[in-house]
Amino acid sequence: MTLELLFVLLGALAAGLVSGLTGFGTALASSAFWLYVLAPTVAVPLILAASVIAQVAGLPAFKDELDWKRTMPMAAAGTLGIPIGVWLLDHLPADTVKLAVGVVIVLYAGFGLLVRMKPPFPGKRPAADGAVGFVGGVLGGMIGLSGALPVIWSQFRGWSPAVARSIYQPFNTLILSIACGAQIAAGFFTEEVVWLVVYCAPVTLAGTFLGVKLFRRIGAETFRLIVLWFLLFAGIGLLIQ
Repeated sequence: MTLELLFVLLGALAAGLVSGLTGFGTALASSAFWLYVLAPTVAVPLILAASVIAQVAGLPAFKDELDWKRTMPMAAAGTLGIPIGVWLLDHLPADTVKLAVGVVIVLYAGFGLLVRMKPPFPGKRPAADGAVGFVGGVLGGMIGLSGALPVIWSQFRGWSPAVARSIYQPFNTLILSIACGAQIAAGFFTEEVVWLVVYCAPVTLAGTFLGVKLFRRIGAETFRLIVLWFLLFAGIGLLIQ
């Protein structure tokens, strides 16, 4: 096994494990490995494919908790945001957007780890949920980071881990599937990418199932801390990139 293939498979495992455990973060976890050994034109479609595989594989474990009524405002707004994100990709420097998102994530995660506060936005807020979904769709269409802001918003709303995942995981699945379909239509899935997807899919699936099992064994506070620490390191990773 070559060193490049080892990094690819480790990225596939990390992608599935993080997605199964937290319900998001496939791109943030896998890019730490894949962007070191693969060209961006290969890594980005591979990240999207792995994201869709992990999200779809993880959904059946939460089929009884899925709340489509609360998900739809966020998902519908996010779908509208995708083409705007694709348009902005040609008009804004992607590195600048990553820097801004990284700063927001680091500040939020650092504050959340240092200060334990009551959720500031409880209750029903469909308009605000839709606004967050729209921004998530824009970021998903532009740089593939559809999940970070909805996850942060779920903690602002005070949702339990099960409720949060029942809303933002279907959202991520829909947004990332549309983005992946757009890249397929645009011809980004070359023969090299397709073969890498074939190699990575079983490893990503294994990681996803392991992550879901770990999720079922942890409490709400442990889940909150895992999400915050992962966001902190992911945000730092965005700043470094």
